[in-house]
Amino acid sequence: MSYRLPEHTRARYGLQASRRKQACDQNGGGHLICICRLKALLLYLYTDKIVFSPLKSQGPPRTDVETPNLSTSWPCSPKSMYRLASKIRVRLDSLRDQAFRAIRSGLGSENIFQELSSSFTSKYPAILQLNVEVLLQHIASVPVIQNIPSLLRRIIDSQLPHGADIVIGLY
Repeated sequence: MSYRLPEHTRARYGLQASRRKQACDQNGGGHLICICRLKALLLYLYTDKIVFSPLKSQGPPRTDVETPNLSTSWPCSPKSMYRLASKIRVRLDSLRDQAFRAIRSGLGSENIFQELSSSFTSKYPAILQLNVEVLLQHIASVPVIQNIPSLLRRIIDSQLPHGADIVIGLY
């Protein structure tokens, strides 16, 4: 479920309208705001606490992780919150930093190539740098060794608009 923020509210906080409507679980960069993301943001503004859901690239949620209490928290995508915090004129640096840490904790050798290939990574230099650092940390792991050739092929074939930045970051 999405709610369209009034024009004066979007203007006040620097949220720009998008030409196309987007669903809650998609890009999230438009003028529609997912109710769960809005609830999580409001809870954060009141309590300075936020619960992030795992990255989709991490696979299905683990069963050994405690489920958050939905009456006091609304888990949300760390990427969506990072995007939202980066767009608001009155910067929510603390929220953006917490989202950054949640993204960092979700990265590993198993999902780094999927994350490096995402359009989200291409839009935020700090996230791209983080992904490259994680790639370098896991450079000797089996999943990375197996997937480096396909990443390089995608870069050579111009399938990744930020491919040159990935290669530069490796040096």
